[in-house]
Amino acid sequence: MNFSYALLLSAFTRGIKTFLFLGILFAAIASLVYSLAQNEDGRFESSSRFTTLRVDALMPNSARELVGLWEAKRRFGPDIRGILLIKESSSGWWAEIAGKIVQAKLDGDAITFELPDSENSFKGKFEARRTKIVGHWIQPTNYASPVVLTKYGNDVWRGNVLPYDDTFTLYLMVRARDDGSVGAFLKNPERNIGFGQYRR
Repeated sequence: MNFSYALLLSAFTRGIKTFLFLGILFAAIASLVYSLAQNEDGRFESSSRFTTLRVDALMPNSARELVGLWEAKRRFGPDIRGILLIKESSSGWWAEIAGKIVQAKLDGDAITFELPDSENSFKGKFEARRTKIVGHWIQPTNYASPVVLTKYGNDVWRGNVLPYDDTFTLYLMVRARDDGSVGAFLKNPERNIGFGQYRR
C-alpha cells in the first residue's frame, strides 16, 4: 500500500471514530442534562456560551448532583507497543514486537523495518561498538518516539517502545449559580476545543 495513501486512510478512520464518539457523548450528556433540568413548563433554555438549566423547586437536588468536573476519555491506540527485539541470524536481520516478526534491513550502521500495516515502522542506527541501537519508532499518526535498544545476549538488541497515545478527552464543568441556574461547558485539551475557562 502506498505510504501517503495509508496515512490518509488512517487519518480518515481516526476522524470518523472521533466524530462518532463525540456524537454519542454529546447525545448522552444532552439527554441527562435535559431530564434533570427540565422545568414544569417543559422548557429548556440555553445561552450562546453556556447551557442554562433552570432548577425547579420540585427537584432541588437533581441538578446539584451534576455540579463538579466530569471527565470522559476515549483511546484510539496505537496498540503496537512494548518490548522490541532486533536479532541477527544466519537468514538475516529480524525484528519482533507485539507478537509480530518482520525482516529488518541493515544498511551500514542504519537498521530499519516496517510492519505489514505500513503504518508502524522503526529507524535506528548502531553506535560505534554496536552495544546500542538508537532510533525512533514511527506510529500511524506520524509521531516519532525515541527508542534505545541495548545488547541483550548474543546477536540480540532489546528496547521498549512507548508510542504517543492517540486520545480524545472531554471535561464537563458544571457550576451552580446564585440565581438557581446551572452553567456548564465542555473542554477538549488535546485539540483545544471548547472554552478555556469558566465565565459567569
